[in-house]
Amino acid sequence: MHIIKIIGELNDRRKYFDLSSASISLLVSLSLISTVLEVFGISIFFPIFQFMRLEGDINALISESDIWSYIVDSFVYLNIDLSLTWLLLIAFLSFSGRQLFTYLRIINHAKIAQELIKKMRDRLFVSYLEADAVYYEKLPIGNFSNTVVTETASAVFGIMAPIELIALLMVAIVYVTILFFLSVEMTIGSILVLLLATQAPRGWVKRSAIVGRKLTSSNTNMSSFLVGRLKSPRLVRLSDTQEAECQEFGTLIKLQKKYAIFSSVLAGRTEVIIEPIIVGLSLVFLYLAYTNFGMSIEAIGLYLLIVVRMIPIVKSMVLQWQKIQRFLGSVEIVEDRLNEMSRLKEIDKGSIHLKDSNCSLQLIDVGFCYPSNNLNTLSNININFKPGSMTAIVGPSGSGKSTLVDLLPRVRAPSSGSIFINGLDLSQYTLSSLRSVISYLPQSPQIFEGTIEDHIRYGNRNASDKQIKEAALIAGADSFIEKLPNGYQAQLDEDGQNLSGGQRQRLDFARVLVKDSPILILDEPTSNLDLESEKLFMKTLNNIHRNKNTTIIIITHKLRSTINAKQIMVLRHGSIEAHGTHKELLSQNSWYASAWEKDSDH
Repeated sequence: MHIIKIIGELNDRRKYFDLSSASISLLVSLSLISTVLEVFGISIFFPIFQFMRLEGDINALISESDIWSYIVDSFVYLNIDLSLTWLLLIAFLSFSGRQLFTYLRIINHAKIAQELIKKMRDRLFVSYLEADAVYYEKLPIGNFSNTVVTETASAVFGIMAPIELIALLMVAIVYVTILFFLSVEMTIGSILVLLLATQAPRGWVKRSAIVGRKLTSSNTNMSSFLVGRLKSPRLVRLSDTQEAECQEFGTLIKLQKKYAIFSSVLAGRTEVIIEPIIVGLSLVFLYLAYTNFGMSIEAIGLYLLIVVRMIPIVKSMVLQWQKIQRFLGSVEIVEDRLNEMSRLKEIDKGSIHLKDSNCSLQLIDVGFCYPSNNLNTLSNININFKPGSMTAIVGPSGSGKSTLVDLLPRVRAPSSGSIFINGLDLSQYTLSSLRSVISYLPQSPQIFEGTIEDHIRYGNRNASDKQIKEAALIAGADSFIEKLPNGYQAQLDEDGQNLSGGQRQRLDFARVLVKDSPILILDEPTSNLDLESEKLFMKTLNNIHRNKNTTIIIITHKLRSTINAKQIMVLRHGSIEAHGTHKELLSQNSWYASAWEKDSDH
């Protein structure tokens, strides 16, 4: 009943994994055809043994078995002389046909499995990109990476394992049917042998499920650790913690190794124990058949041949069941990930397409509270960003500047208040159209592997070569790009590690500019630039402000970057402490004035 329950659960999940009935039917049909051919090939050995014993005496063969009447009639109809050579050739062709259909089943099984893996990985990736920002904070990237790369494949193999189990069961049933024709007593005995053989490793099979879940968990922990440390190798080295990190990683490796070996040991035990049981008890029954049941030598020979063929089938059935138990953890992990991302999917209720080239932004009494801490990160924020204006948002670390940036493109939704663009609430616009009018430059450039041209074009997939070079020129990146051996076709390392911090910043700025959006949000744009590069960047930004009707929002702690802003908002403790121009804020007894004094001293 336990087996039926689990297979039933996996069958319910197959649609979730997009395993169609047509695919199942194809694999089962190929298995059935190969089984029939194999059975026919084995069955032909019975008349072959008789033919050899009676030295080809047709009359004696017909009198010994009615089957020979059909065989002789078939050969006469085909105008073929009955001979041992022809009988052996038929057996060979049957087994060859069986191998052909087995090959087709293996190929189609691999194609279907890989297609399911591809689809499931696509679903996971798309679901991840569509998930709410809350999900990114909950799930370490290493966990998700392990799910996509490792657990997805294991889950698909677990879902498809019952098909293999059913195919093997069909073969076993056909063989057992043949054995019934040979000897009822022997067949009953054989069934008892097979049941005993499958029950012997029962405990190991159950433990496979436990070990499988532990192995899945250890793989996930290892992936999370690796992703976290590989993102910050410099920090690890400068902190002089290599030895401690190596020890921790070594512990994770040992744990993963332990469960992987144990999983293999359980499978090995299963395989080792089954064959001796089947062979040993079958030999006992063969002796009884010869001494007590009066079976002919031909029948005993055929019986022995079928038993030998059934040994790997029975082993495979048990191992497939063990595989199902082993991969249940992976199936659950993948399903849980998809369900959670679906539950936390970013909701787009907007219906209006935003396409204006001039955009005004207005925040009225906006507040935000992270669900995890119930503390107000932002409170009563009122800001008006006019089209073509330059606004600087400044404040100490932890004042809520980055959170405010997340609210504008609806990465997060405000807990209270409203945000308007061109007089309409952000929620009324489709997410796609809203984000199409916003360009965002993060504090730390996000650079993918590929060419420099690829990275810049990431901002606008339809950008021409001319537009890419113009964006690079405006961003101040063209000068160093042209000096590279392959220019715009130069390959970038992961995170642009083969570029300096300032070069990465300018290159990412080019990506932003090529999008040519009416709203430009810059998060600490000069944090990685030296003084001269910072002056050049601000000069470039001022030119954009003068020559284009672009609404520019600068998030910064470098107050030198705020001088030319038409309005400056000072955020402290999640609220606007002061606002005005640079001169107006200096005249006030505020945080800005004291911070400017400290900044000027340097």
